[in-house]
This record gives sequence, structure tokens and C-alpha cells, in this order.
Amino acid sequence: PTGDAVGSINGRKITYKEFDEALRNTYRQSKTEQNPEPELAPLIRQTWDRMVGQTLFSQEIKNYDISVSDREVNFINHNQPVEWVRNQEIFQSDGTFDLVKYVQFLDDPGTYSDPQRKQFVLGAEFAVRQALLSQKLQEMIAGGVRVTANEVRQAYVDAHEKVKVEYVGIEARTIADSLVSVTDEE
Repeated sequence: PTGDAVGSINGRKITYKEFDEALRNTYRQSKTEQNPEPELAPLIRQTWDRMVGQTLFSQEIKNYDISVSDREVNFINHNQPVEWVRNQEIFQSDGTFDLVKYVQFLDDPGTYSDPQRKQFVLGAEFAVRQALLSQKLQEMIAGGVRVTANEVRQAYVDAHEKVKVEYVGIEARTIADSLVSVTDEE
């Protein structure tokens, strides 16, 4: 790493500013009543590891040219929202997630005129998009692993086939050249 870079991940330069921002987010998320001042060293490692994973993930998504449509995101967000959305108390009825309440929230035009509520929806949509991209990448990788019946058969034969070979050794110089005839085809 040089200049303002703190490191490089698979050829992508990570700037001090970018890492600092990610670390601050990790720190904020780690603060709890039980742990108001989380230890920094593990958070640095956790932040870096997350950045490595995100960078490699993004590169593979780009490499395989995987995309997710807005329609797919909207469908999932309306029918199977991400866990942190389902855990929001405002969308709960009797302690369980109420999809109807959430869909009413999404379909309310007032949701999108309120900056905080709009940001919430954008965060939920981003999380759904990332989950769908991840799912498609995993399916693509798993789908590429195919073993044919012939490959299985050959592997079995290679592992279990036994051959018995018998041979007799003769020194070639003990046989006169006049006793041997070899054609051009041989």
C-alpha cells in the first residue's frame, strides 16, 4: 500500500478514508449497553475481513455479469423482507412479523416523502439486492459443478479395477535378427 491506501484487496486499493468510515460503522454497530466502548483491535480485523469479503464478492458478481432487476428486488422486499426488517417492532403483531403492516408501509406514498422512512426502504432494498446477488452467484457456482455418469463410472473403474499382468523377460540380443520380421505398419 502506498500514499493514502491502508491496503489492497485483489488489486483494489483501500483508502484510509474508506477503511476509517467502515471501521466507524462497525464500532457504532458494536456499541451496546453491556459494551459501551468495544475493543478496537478485533473490530479492525472484523472490518478488514468484511471488506475483503465484499470486494471479492463484488468482483465475482462483475466477473460473472450477474444482475438483479428492480422488479426482483421489489417482489422479494414485498413478500420476504430481510431479517432485520422483520425484526422491527413497528411491523410486528403479537410479537411476530406482520407482512400486511410492512406492505402497507411500503405502499404508503408518505413513506417516500419522509427522508428517514425513505432511507429505511432504500436500506431494505439494498439488503435484498445483495442477498439476491449472493444467491445467484452461489447458484451459478454450484450449477457449474456437474459430474456426468461416465465420469462417475470412470472414477469407480480407476479406483477399483485390478489388472493381473504376466510377462517373460528376454534379452533382445539373444534372438537373431534373421528370426524377426517387422513390417512398416508395425
